[in-house]
Amino acid sequence: MAVAVAAMAGAMLAGLGPLAIAVLAVAGGLLAAIAVARLGAAQGGAHAEKIDDERTPAPRFRELSSSTTDLERALDRELAVAPASEVSVLSIAIDGLGDIERDLGSHVVQAVSTEVVARLRTLIRADDPLFVGDGAITFVMRNRPGHADDVAVARRLITAFTALVPIAAEHVKISLSIGIAVHRSGSGDAGTLLRRAEIARYEAQRLGGECHVTYSEQLDDRLGIRARLAIELGGAIAQGNQLSLVYQPIFGSNGTEIIGAEALLRWNHPVHGRLDTRLLIEVAEAEDLMQTLGQWILDVVITRLSQSSIGWLSVNISRHQLHATGFVDDLKARLERAGISPHRLQFEISRQAVEDPEIAATLSALRALGIELTFDADFETPEQILGFDWAALAQSPLDCIKLPALAIGSGEDLTTQARLWGAASQVRTMGLVLAAKNVETSFQHDVFTKFGTARFQGHYYAPPMTALSIDTLLAPSQIAI
Repeated sequence: MAVAVAAMAGAMLAGLGPLAIAVLAVAGGLLAAIAVARLGAAQGGAHAEKIDDERTPAPRFRELSSSTTDLERALDRELAVAPASEVSVLSIAIDGLGDIERDLGSHVVQAVSTEVVARLRTLIRADDPLFVGDGAITFVMRNRPGHADDVAVARRLITAFTALVPIAAEHVKISLSIGIAVHRSGSGDAGTLLRRAEIARYEAQRLGGECHVTYSEQLDDRLGIRARLAIELGGAIAQGNQLSLVYQPIFGSNGTEIIGAEALLRWNHPVHGRLDTRLLIEVAEAEDLMQTLGQWILDVVITRLSQSSIGWLSVNISRHQLHATGFVDDLKARLERAGISPHRLQFEISRQAVEDPEIAATLSALRALGIELTFDADFETPEQILGFDWAALAQSPLDCIKLPALAIGSGEDLTTQARLWGAASQVRTMGLVLAAKNVETSFQHDVFTKFGTARFQGHYYAPPMTALSIDTLLAPSQIAI
């Protein structure tokens, strides 16, 4: 009981959502409370040297723990208002997380990650965006006259993590690898800039970590990172020891009950650490490995369903898999062998898949089998939701529509909110379940609740977690009262 109270106290200090508090109370205990309290109070780096003397106290750090697509959109907005050469991207990786997890456990990895973010809060200007993603932390730096340049900033960030840090009764060595990419006139969009920062970071990790590398075209040519990853991915799938799945809980309409979870793919590369999932999918598609990768994911998910009490698991299914001959029959046989009801497996499909006439029969067969189909609508703005022809989906074999929280806007335009409510009503009138993803704030939760949303997902409720953590969370005997 004391452990649960300590965990919830730490969560309240950080201002996390209600189910994030529950996650800590059940699975994280006192260690998680200490880590979250550090995040809220930002004590870890209180005495570290600040990068600039001037700090703007009003804006909060903009931390997007969502998709790379969201990060690109936010960065594109930065580039649109900043002159060339005045924006740099620093891609930051924590060195040796795989070794820490192996030697000390996943809870220490989480505490280390929390400590790093907390310290970074104290080291960078408050009005420079900081994005916390799955594979790395991305810092968008505005280069201003009279302030430290990006290389000096990278050096100071690395220096700030040179000492052993007491975490979870251990003294853990934390170091950073940093890749730098500078936006220049004609150098491309946000996606290009992010990729270049990642390539520079991969080189910093290859050099042994605890260093920084600035992107250059020669570096790009020398690394041939995608070509090398393409060669390595086939082996990673065959061996299975570098790939893993994490599970983000999905909550019912009350926002407190876990009804299922989405399986999310991770690649923990032995040299580059946790690779961006988007890069992994791009490599798999380019090398015609999506079907093989998809089969591996389904194998893991079906095994997990046979071992877990969770209601259902949702998986992103690719068009490559849906086009494969005999996909439905093969899946049915695999589920029968494992003794798993098809109702415990759900597929999330893209707009391109929904609109592909060549796989319409496959989608209908999956739904007839009992597998629920969710249209993962990756809209970017309220206008895209309002402009979409929802009636065109009436003939599609769908059960659920999932909308990203970013697409509802800031909420300042009440007229837009009213029109969005109308679009949501149309979806429900068609008999489709409305789901929300990437929910980060109480405002987003409130808006989706008003829309009549039946399923909620995002860091406001709970982050992606290991299979063991989610099973612990689901165990009634472990819930603290």
